[in-house]
Amino acid sequence: MALRRWAWLGGCLGVMALVAFGVYAWRAQDSEIGFTWHVVGGAGLTLVLAWLWMDRVQLSQSIRSRSARQSSFALLLTAVVAAIVVSVNMLASKHDQRWDLTSEDRFALSPQTISVLQGLADPVEIHTFFAVESFELYAFKDLIGGMAQHTDHLSVQHHNPILSPMEAERFEIPRDTDMIVLKVGEAEQRLGMDFDEEAVLHALIQLTTTQEHTICMVEGHDEFGPDGEHLSGVVVQLEKLNYIVETKNLMLEGAVPAPCEVLVIADPETAWLAAELEMLAAYVARGGQVIALLNPLGSDGLAQHFSRYGVTVGRDVVFEPHPGYRPSWSTEDPTVFQIPGQTMADHPVTHPIKFKVVMPLARSVARAQTLPEGISVTELMHTSEHAWAETSLDSDSQARPDPGDDLVGNVPVAAVAVVTDPAAITVGLHTLTPDGTEPAEIVRVDGGRVMVFGDADFTTNRFLHEGNNLDLLQNAIAWMVGEEDQVSIRPNEAAQSSLSMNGVQGLLMWLISILVLPGLAGLGALSTWLARRKR
Repeated sequence: MALRRWAWLGGCLGVMALVAFGVYAWRAQDSEIGFTWHVVGGAGLTLVLAWLWMDRVQLSQSIRSRSARQSSFALLLTAVVAAIVVSVNMLASKHDQRWDLTSEDRFALSPQTISVLQGLADPVEIHTFFAVESFELYAFKDLIGGMAQHTDHLSVQHHNPILSPMEAERFEIPRDTDMIVLKVGEAEQRLGMDFDEEAVLHALIQLTTTQEHTICMVEGHDEFGPDGEHLSGVVVQLEKLNYIVETKNLMLEGAVPAPCEVLVIADPETAWLAAELEMLAAYVARGGQVIALLNPLGSDGLAQHFSRYGVTVGRDVVFEPHPGYRPSWSTEDPTVFQIPGQTMADHPVTHPIKFKVVMPLARSVARAQTLPEGISVTELMHTSEHAWAETSLDSDSQARPDPGDDLVGNVPVAAVAVVTDPAAITVGLHTLTPDGTEPAEIVRVDGGRVMVFGDADFTTNRFLHEGNNLDLLQNAIAWMVGEEDQVSIRPNEAAQSSLSMNGVQGLLMWLISILVLPGLAGLGALSTWLARRKR
């Protein structure tokens, strides 16, 4: 009798246990449900069934009561609504659709990630090993859920290294370490610290990209090197994408080595020898690919050399007087400016860029008025119509645009030359041998490309993650080596959305939020109180 009196308490505990088990099973999704949770679910079901049996007489009487009959319709409506909600939730889980309404798509997959996912040809196994249900695991499940919308080649298995010791041993996973393993055939990549979109993207690229490309950086003229404070950040990103980065000294090599698919010249401070310039021309005539990053006031001989390919590099400094075209952290310096993506040329390198590129100090890089026959040149990026390229660099007076000497308005700061007829490139003596031996004849091949940027600092560690700076350089390299799926926009966790307002807009926002809206709420409350008082 006493047991029957307290049966309802057991029923309540059973319902709570079943709800807890259901919530855990729903959140775990395809993860393994441990023995403990099976016990909780079984115990909850047993308690509910025991309560229903012990209180069957009282429950039967309650169902036949008048109040129960009156509320049956309300219960029926509640059940219908609950069924609709559950059905909608099931449909949404089966047909997941996401929208990112942020201005910079912070919560959407990057175009490059989508491109790589859609290009997957082989199945990719993903195994997660987490001892506890952590935030990192939930975030990774959400990420993979978004990725699965773009490919059918991803399969995910979640393991607990403590509850599944055989799986942990098979993958050699320490029990106290969270790790994610991606496999394509026998090849695998492991993520042990970062589990974000960028880390998964790099792992997929390294697993699926079989061809490696060699990028050569010129040294010997005090250029930016692949180590240290200048280009080490770029090099790390390139190596994650299966590029091989090497340094080459043309004076020692005697020519641009054949393995170099792209030759990068980053801000040389000392002059190139005449023979080195001819080595560069011979490399382009053989179908070579060149990227030159030239800061103002330096490497005059090399800068003039690019006129051979129809690119005019100015001896000037670009000034941007309009504060709207300068980054928020440098509103007072007119030599630091940004170029919106929508103003760039419709070129494979710049077309994917939708945000901006920030250049700390730049010179003009324009298409020559007269082009050599067999070479086409495209200007990739221009400043605003307010900017100009100042040529009076030795004057102590305040910089002002001079339409007679300076380029004024929409100043080009990057250009690319494409060689369609290699015979258009003149090549002189390109040897450093002391005996005067003539170099071997050049086997000319069309398709050589020379891309010149009027700034080198935008690629350095300090400015690399400003806007789409990294995307611009990586797009240029990927385009030159023929990796079309790498010409895109990459994940950028540093991107931030911001709201800029002038003084009047800020005052209006303050008045609306502090005075108008609270005032309307107060007037509504007062009118309601007065209306009730009159009754």
